[in-house]
Amino acid sequence: MRKPFMITLLILCIELALIPMVSTTAEATTADTGSVTPAHGRLTDGGYNIYCRSGEYVTVDTYPSLRSVQLTFPDATRKVFHVENKGSNQITLSVEDPYSSTGYSYVGIDSSIKNGVALKLVDSPYLWDTYIEHDSDLIFSLRPPTDVNMFVGASGGKKEPRTKIILWTNTGMDAAKHGEFKFEPVASSVKAPIADDYSFANLTQTEGSVTPVRIEQKGNRSTGEVTIMYNGSTTLPKKAGSYSVTFDVAAAPPAWEAVSGLPGGTLVIAPKPSTAKAVGQVIRMGGIDWKVLDVQDGKALVLSDLILENRMLNDKSNAFNEWAGSSLRTYLNDEFYNKTFSKSERKRIVSTALLNNINPEYSGSLGTDTKDKIFLLSAEEVNRYFKDEESRIAYADRNAPAIYYSAVNDGAKNPYEGVYQKYASWYWLLRTPALNDESRVCSVDPYGKDSTAANNIEYGVRPAMWIKLDGGGFKKYKPLSFNKQPEYFTMEDMVMAIAHDIIHVYNGDWVFKWGYGARGPAVEKAEASYNTIPPGYTYSFYVFRMRCWGVLSTKNFDPLAEATYGQFKDYLKKTMDWNKKYGAGGASAFTLTDKILAIAEKRAGITDTRAKAKPVKKEIERLCQEILYWLASANDANTKRARIMDMPTKTKYKVGQKFDITGLRTVTGSYGKEKNVNNKLAFTTSGVKLTPGYKFQTAGKKSITVTYGDQILMTYQVIVE
Repeated sequence: MRKPFMITLLILCIELALIPMVSTTAEATTADTGSVTPAHGRLTDGGYNIYCRSGEYVTVDTYPSLRSVQLTFPDATRKVFHVENKGSNQITLSVEDPYSSTGYSYVGIDSSIKNGVALKLVDSPYLWDTYIEHDSDLIFSLRPPTDVNMFVGASGGKKEPRTKIILWTNTGMDAAKHGEFKFEPVASSVKAPIADDYSFANLTQTEGSVTPVRIEQKGNRSTGEVTIMYNGSTTLPKKAGSYSVTFDVAAAPPAWEAVSGLPGGTLVIAPKPSTAKAVGQVIRMGGIDWKVLDVQDGKALVLSDLILENRMLNDKSNAFNEWAGSSLRTYLNDEFYNKTFSKSERKRIVSTALLNNINPEYSGSLGTDTKDKIFLLSAEEVNRYFKDEESRIAYADRNAPAIYYSAVNDGAKNPYEGVYQKYASWYWLLRTPALNDESRVCSVDPYGKDSTAANNIEYGVRPAMWIKLDGGGFKKYKPLSFNKQPEYFTMEDMVMAIAHDIIHVYNGDWVFKWGYGARGPAVEKAEASYNTIPPGYTYSFYVFRMRCWGVLSTKNFDPLAEATYGQFKDYLKKTMDWNKKYGAGGASAFTLTDKILAIAEKRAGITDTRAKAKPVKKEIERLCQEILYWLASANDANTKRARIMDMPTKTKYKVGQKFDITGLRTVTGSYGKEKNVNNKLAFTTSGVKLTPGYKFQTAGKKSITVTYGDQILMTYQVIVE
């Protein structure tokens, strides 16, 4: 027992510690252990790279569980420290921190002050006493605040205030070289966001500098160009090899290039107007897709391409159906207008005189004419700009990128929890009052037919507006195409991943949906909406939805809200492995998940599994939106149906129509008059089976009719082995 006790005692005796104490007057006047040359005036406010005398750069790890200061080699990526000189030889050091509520944190000490104390990131400003070391204008020592009086007990050192202590980083006691650091001024590291408004970047680097200034993309510009102006001119000063300016707003984030060697000045980055202005095109404004309905005298009438939210026409007490006095009119021309559009975009929106008559099919006039910037279409305008009912069908966007957009519920007001409902058709309101009923207003129903809606019940909102084209108009906005951009899935990828059963022809149209619960009856509830297919989806896509998307849904992702990307991938892998163990999904589900994760990881710029999972979640959501948007596109729909289902592309199929699958897949098994198709209808390549709930019926010896309840979905001509 004696030996361990002596070792412990020895450790206690040699422990380095700085013990706070009350200083005497004599102690306060004693010379410091190092140089006491004031640093005030030498370190000016600005950005600095900091490295210790060994030549290793000081950097930080902003990951929440670490928040530590560390060292990297000179060529390693490092963050710029911002110095703010507070006077009296005191400074603060701050650094960008994505995990901080303010966006930055301070370098400080969050524990007792002693030799070997670690530098950490702290939330509040931490004052450092700074003194010049070795007669250099660049090498400084960082010391605890002047109001802390202490002595180094173990070393027999000094007891004076401002005594230099040994600072640790996460690499050990010697790393910080006794608190001596070299500050290297850095040219401004300005991030100039590319938003929907002008962006300014004040450059402070000196002429000839080779340190880059970052220009970072920010906003929703999927296509288009930008104008870069330097000191009021689009012509940048030519200095061969000293700088370059390139910017691709279509690139995956982080999309920025370096601007090096510019003299101090102002860099202005703004959207460049494009030239297209044809009716039917879709343009982007305020982060929203708008369809061009009309072009007149340098102006365009545009309508939101999707239903943006659910709202009442009038939520006021004793409300009537007049547009002029409606709460929706007030909201669209105030909150929606101001919070959705940038300052420059608002300048392009024209105040328009509106006629607010009753439905034009009837005589008479009802309602007060108004002058609005944002409005709903009238019944007359719908009849004028939409040629048929199909073109009037509008779909709900629960994930619209602008402000205050809500999820759209079904007619029974049942929320689709955990289900992506972007392509669920829905009612949308018009501003025209209904005839002989002061409580109703005209609307378009989910089938594109004329309808009316109660003014105090929430229905879909598709804002409209007239905008100036400014001579240039807008470049056509094109949804991302998966068969053109190499980072995305190819058509063949989608054939294998989506397989056959997710797509069915139903009432002449087709829309993708999947359930939010277990397969079978629980799915029927989710599918009980307009113009959608019954729940026939492949196990592979089902597994992806339930295991990957389910983890990412708001409801299920909450427990992992603060998870790292590594934790999320591990959680997802475990759920997918469980599925594989019990035979659900097949290999295509896991291939699809890996592909989406890889692309989302690249887009989010994730290089460290310790990073937050939320950016990847966002990119996965966007990818899934793009996949479904592409697959559900009306353009050349029959060809896409055919290719995805491996059918001949020249053939068009309708509900109940027979088609030959000879040579395409071999259907095995024997069929009775009516049996459950589960484990009966199998395509040999993918092994995909129809979802339980579907049945087949023989219709002659060479055909199978697939039904769901009383609804005939498809009749296959087959070769029965």
